Amino acid sequence: MKLEPLEITAGDRVTWELYLPEYLPADGWTLKYAFRGPSVIDLASTPDGQSHLIDVPGNTSKDFAPGSYSWARYVQNADGTRETITTGRTVIKPDLVAAGANYDGSSHAERVLAAIERVIEGRAAKGDQELQFDGKRLTKMTVAELLNLRQHYRNEFRKEKQQQLKRSGRKTGRIIRFRM
Repeated sequence: MKLEPLEITAGDRVTWELYLPEYLPADGWTLKYAFRGPSVIDLASTPDGQSHLIDVPGNTSKDFAPGSYSWARYVQNADGTRETITTGRTVIKPDLVAAGANYDGSSHAERVLAAIERVIEGRAAKGDQELQFDGKRLTKMTVAELLNLRQHYRNEFRKEKQQQLKRSGRKTGRIIRFRM
């Protein structure tokens, strides 16, 4: 049994299969997914013996908008009965193969950190003079507030880089020492 992916890359084929003994295809059940985020994505399974197969070809996933999605896994019977089984989250990453020359792969933390540093250095563009994040708009900040905010976003960006290195099997640069 292969569960829902935590990450999907737009343009890639994505497949997973679930065996749900209480909701067999032979009994008229179809496994479905509702992904909600930057766009709406609805998926339905096809029977594969006694399992439910989700198979999304690359020419379909290429149209998935990148971003963070909440999803619901549910089953629906031929008579219209629906039961939600579970929910979760998945990130859809952009298709870098199809990305244009102006693609910006920076994260939120990286973009905010760069804007804060431009303000501190006095070379902020008009759009940088008002920072907006987490639903808050900041128009004037003291240098001390900017420095604290910069440190916060440096830490966030550092964590992102370490997670990316860890996922790719590389060393994170963290050293853990202990004594016996």
